[in-house]
Amino acid sequence: MKKALTTVTFATTLLAATLSGAVFAKGDQEGNDCRGPRDHGPRMDMEHGDRPGPDMRLEFMKKDLNLSDEQVAKIKEIYASHKSEREEIHKQEQALRQKIQSEVQSTLTDEQKAKVEARKEKHEAKLEKRIEMMQKQLDKMKKSDA
Repeated sequence: MKKALTTVTFATTLLAATLSGAVFAKGDQEGNDCRGPRDHGPRMDMEHGDRPGPDMRLEFMKKDLNLSDEQVAKIKEIYASHKSEREEIHKQEQALRQKIQSEVQSTLTDEQKAKVEARKEKHEAKLEKRIEMMQKQLDKMKKSDA
């Protein structure tokens, strides 16, 4: 029974990966990449893990949709009126992520937890190297501009 369940899980995962790959490879009917527009708008200047805030979204919308000053003012009001709701939802999302992560961790064996921790440390080390490399490149650029 356990082997059959593992086989079904593997087959389902493989099918999902294959289908998602096919969707991304095909793109939409207009020839666009399904992962988003080629001009990634406000995300280009963002740090890893950041999300565009209302100001960045509004700036992108203003440019992309050629919004009038009146439209920009109304949209700013809309964003401002929902700010506390967005903040509360963000807090709820963070709490839910922590809850899920805790529940998943509780199902793992000590060996599996150690493996997850090792992967996390490896990932953090890679990020540190990447940050160092980017800092060096930034320093070089600053020196060449001076």
